[in-house]
Amino acid sequence: MKPPTTFIILFTIVLLAIPVTQAASLGDFQFYPDNHIWNVPVDNLPVHPMSATYVSSSFPSSYLYLSTSFPINVVDQSTPKQYLTSIRYPTASDNIPYPIPAGALYETSGGDISDRHMLIVNPDTNTLYEFFHVHQASDGTWSAYAAQRYNLSDYALRPDGFVSANAAGVAMAPGLIRYDEVLAGEINHAILLSLYTSGHAHVWPAREDGVVNSASYPPLGQRFRLKASFDTSGYSPQARTILEAMKKYGVMLSMNSGLDNSWLIYGDDDPRWPADYKLYYELKTVHGSDFEAVDATSLMINVNSGQARITPVTTPPPTLTITSPNGGESWNRGTSQTIRWSYTGSPGSTVKIVLLKGGTEVGTIKDSTSIGSGGTGSYTWPMSLDGMTGSDFKVSIQTTSINQPTIKDTSNNYFTITSGSSALSPTPTPTPTPTPTPTPTSTLTPTPTSTLTPTPTSTPTPTPTPTSTPTPIANEQMKVGIYNGVWSLDSNGNYMWEVSDKSVSWGMPGDIPIVGDWNGDGKDEIGIFRPSSGIWSVDSNGNYMWEVSDKSVSWGLPNDKPVVGKY
Repeated sequence: MKPPTTFIILFTIVLLAIPVTQAASLGDFQFYPDNHIWNVPVDNLPVHPMSATYVSSSFPSSYLYLSTSFPINVVDQSTPKQYLTSIRYPTASDNIPYPIPAGALYETSGGDISDRHMLIVNPDTNTLYEFFHVHQASDGTWSAYAAQRYNLSDYALRPDGFVSANAAGVAMAPGLIRYDEVLAGEINHAILLSLYTSGHAHVWPAREDGVVNSASYPPLGQRFRLKASFDTSGYSPQARTILEAMKKYGVMLSMNSGLDNSWLIYGDDDPRWPADYKLYYELKTVHGSDFEAVDATSLMINVNSGQARITPVTTPPPTLTITSPNGGESWNRGTSQTIRWSYTGSPGSTVKIVLLKGGTEVGTIKDSTSIGSGGTGSYTWPMSLDGMTGSDFKVSIQTTSINQPTIKDTSNNYFTITSGSSALSPTPTPTPTPTPTPTPTSTLTPTPTSTLTPTPTSTPTPTPTPTSTPTPIANEQMKVGIYNGVWSLDSNGNYMWEVSDKSVSWGMPGDIPIVGDWNGDGKDEIGIFRPSSGIWSVDSNGNYMWEVSDKSVSWGLPNDKPVVGKY
């Protein structure tokens, strides 16, 4: 039977303790075999896909705190054994006689709210005994909330779904920093970690779920490591020994502290720990943001065993590769072209595609589209007739799935985008001519050539007048925007750039932006005037996309100034 969930919440922070008596030293004693999960390096394992989320939810500005509060009692075969008089959670415990020495020490930091952990090791039999919330009666007998025995020569884990003397259901003593190790200058195992809280899940080798029903919090059993880039050169030898161990072996989330100001690691209560607290202050300069979550799944051989692969099966990181356009292609505006890519592994389900010119992003081709299937994907890009041209374009593609690391690739070399014929050619005769046509004087305006303002052979049929005049939108708010070949418009009028605002490629550098109510709906639409050719290109239907129905006309001479209005 599974113990009550409330038992999990009882495992809380323990702070620096000053014990009354001293437990014996274990020297260079090692908990578990070399290939046990506690003793296997994780410095070459991949970063977990949820690393950033886990760190962010665990108060990344919190400091690292070393709590040296756990006495370790050392016994031998001569120590008499006794049964506990009561065990509050018998299904999470082993009902056996325990070798509890006279004057046994237990965790007392925190006073009445202490978790009162007691740890006993018999090096002769390679056995560990751990207790949660012990009490000794006046007659010398002991009781506890929970108690377990561990054979340190094998790899057996507690039954899945059961806690131990800590919330994760794993042994605690193998993760403690012993002062003997710090003195020797080497720690060869992972370190016990306690965070503010944990997600309602667990990963190997943990046996029980955490507290909060949210995937944003790390599960119990999650391995973290100090980032390889963290500089330890300025720290004392003692601090550097601990920090380098956290780089190589990492830390394992095993308890919930309920505190938002610290990432807690734990040590024994050896009186040789520095009394001036200098070491503790050194470690407090390390923060949660200096850690990253590790994907340790490749170490697991059997979910019910602590045995780990010494040489883990390395899973190659996912990749994403642009295959077209990849350099040398020539694409014409006004046509549809297919952007293609390949991928390996599991980079996510969606990608974003952007256009680069000369190495600078100039527009979004597609905010989000399916990554594809079977290792390949594609997107058909309807290229607008009007827009930038040149021979220095590239396409960039990147993954956009939530809780996945961003993977990105860019065309290897430049490709060319050329003008579409309709975008730069005058509208077929007859060209709209204002009626009546003003007679230009040679002293004021150059006489238009027939190619720019041809005189129609017959009066063009005027556009039918709408049967009703559109009602302008009342109190329509003016909004800001910028143009540099790409329109960036504050669509919602809150003077803040947001994803919902418009970013549209319409025109090219050197064009003059124009706005006007081209379709009579009472709202302004975008457009451009190209001084080099006298071409007007306007978004007639106001959908921010170039379509055949949009207007592209030649009206004026090169270097004329455009004016718009309701004439």
